[in-house]
Amino acid sequence: MTAAKTKAPIKELFVFDEVYRVALNVVICSDTTEWDRWLDDIKFDKSERLDHTKVDGIYYRLLPEHCNGSNGNLIMIKTKNFPVLIHEISHLIFQVFDEKGVPLRLENDEAFAYYLEFWFNKIRKAW
Repeated sequence: MTAAKTKAPIKELFVFDEVYRVALNVVICSDTTEWDRWLDDIKFDKSERLDHTKVDGIYYRLLPEHCNGSNGNLIMIKTKNFPVLIHEISHLIFQVFDEKGVPLRLENDEAFAYYLEFWFNKIRKAW
């Protein structure tokens, strides 16, 4: 008798930035096939997906035309790995600053640093 394969547990977090009005979903799951199921659930366009099999984390900008009308951001990571989380938050910050017209350059590097700290602390408190 073989044991039935159980799905890897998924932890889902939702955090929000009131200043820039940015919504972020964080999905933590060691099985990247579960990531695909999560993306299927929100009807995220398969042509917009990256290969999840060789990564520890990934960032997606969720636009209404690519999923079920949602407008938000998504970070998916395999484990509570802070370096991977910070890497993915950096992608989020570049996206938010670009959309909000905040320039990224040496003269305003504190804006990036503070926003990175903000998101890291917000996510860390949620898990």
